[in-house]
Amino acid sequence: MGGKALGLIEVNGLVGAIEAADSALKAADVKLLGVEKISSGLTTVKIIGDVAAVQEAVAVAKIAVSKISSIFSSTVISKMDNQTEAMILNSKDKTKKIELNVNSETLNCSEKTEEVINSDIAEINISEVTEVTNPVKIEDEILIEKVDKCEEKIEEKIELKEKKVYTIIEIKAMNVEELRRLARQLKITEMNNKQIKFAKKDRLIEVIDKHYREGDK
Repeated sequence: MGGKALGLIEVNGLVGAIEAADSALKAADVKLLGVEKISSGLTTVKIIGDVAAVQEAVAVAKIAVSKISSIFSSTVISKMDNQTEAMILNSKDKTKKIELNVNSETLNCSEKTEEVINSDIAEINISEVTEVTNPVKIEDEILIEKVDKCEEKIEEKIELKEKKVYTIIEIKAMNVEELRRLARQLKITEMNNKQIKFAKKDRLIEVIDKHYREGDK
């Protein structure tokens, strides 16, 4: 297992690192161990292989990177000791495990987040459906009664201001709304509020005139 060479190419920026790795792998039969970001924008590209292949790969990578970025340093460690090689390979395996763990945790977090979101959506949908499927039912008669009550209050105020007995000529000269208002003010027993609301002019004149005549008796 020993006798392999390690090539290290330290470049400025991620673009330069990608170019270095790509050029090295195309230039010779070497294996990419990894790309490690150090600090201040410096990134180290690590390759391994036979001594001649690594030397050639590093040389080609330096030329390629110099066209688009800057190389900070490069080196080739020839014929690494077995322990050194094992250390580097173990380091690579640990890095992979860390990445896998991080990805697994990220996935779990994403799944939990999705569950929470789906739960919230479900709650919202349920509440929306409840609101839609259970509308407040208001019958027409209830609305009519409420309107009638309001009209009655207005008419009571008008009645307090002015109480007058109208002649048949004055009654016939009134419009339908005025007749309905007068019928309510007189509290005619023949018709309730709903009947008064939908009664025609002739019928209103008839019951109002009858009310006055009966009152005179």
